[in-house]
Amino acid sequence: ATALAVAAVSEAEALRAAGLGAPILIMGPLAGDEWHPAAAVGAEPTAWTPEAVAAVAAAGDRRRGRVAVHLKLDTGMGRLGARPEDVAALVEAAAPAGPGLRVAGVRTPFATADETEGENAGFMAEQLVRFRGRLPALRRRFPDAVVHAANSAATLRDPAAAFDMVRCGIALYGCSPFMGDPDADGLRPA
Repeated sequence: ATALAVAAVSEAEALRAAGLGAPILIMGPLAGDEWHPAAAVGAEPTAWTPEAVAAVAAAGDRRRGRVAVHLKLDTGMGRLGARPEDVAALVEAAAPAGPGLRVAGVRTPFATADETEGENAGFMAEQLVRFRGRLPALRRRFPDAVVHAANSAATLRDPAAAFDMVRCGIALYGCSPFMGDPDADGLRPA
């Protein structure tokens, strides 16, 4: 792994305290003054509103350095992400960036990547189409941003979901994200 992902600022702080220097993406929401501790340990928080982008930039300015942020788009999961009608405002908030902010990534979550049968089996492909449709404009605005969408299930299910980086979780432990035999996907218990 060349980068790590955590859910909360406290987890990023613990990894830094343990001596890990790799980039750390904070995938969960930050609130209140959590932006400042995230910036202090050099973690990369996720933002999906113009207000959150401003908070990240302010945290970076406060420590007289730059803080990286990952912009999160909602392509159908229905929680914590910029909806299609809000993406333009998010991009405009992040585009001027200023001295305190760098857009390090653009991401989306898949709602049903682990469902390969049944009525939701095709929804991951639909989300992938939606995400791909937004990428050309985002890549033009943020050419150095890493694009990522795939969790463990999407990584194993569709190579087209890999983009620049994948966010494997349960597969790292050797467990199948499909609730089946881990050996079927070449996984071994950690």
